[in-house]
Amino acid sequence: MKSHTRTHSEREAAQVRDEQRRSEYTRFAPLSAELAEIYDSRRLTEADIDHMAELTSEGRTYSRSLPPHE
Repeated sequence: MKSHTRTHSEREAAQVRDEQRRSEYTRFAPLSAELAEIYDSRRLTEADIDHMAELTSEGRTYSRSLPPHE
């Protein structure tokens, strides 16, 4: 039966993994922040979507009110 306490080598291995994760985070965090900034700058706001819906619906209404082309 395995004991629930960690051995010294298991603790050391866990510390090494934690340190590797920390170093990867510090290495890739700036890139991650830069990508998030790019996506946020291109994200449509609710106002953008409302405006596009107004343009589309007004355009459909306008074109339907015109006399048919001859």
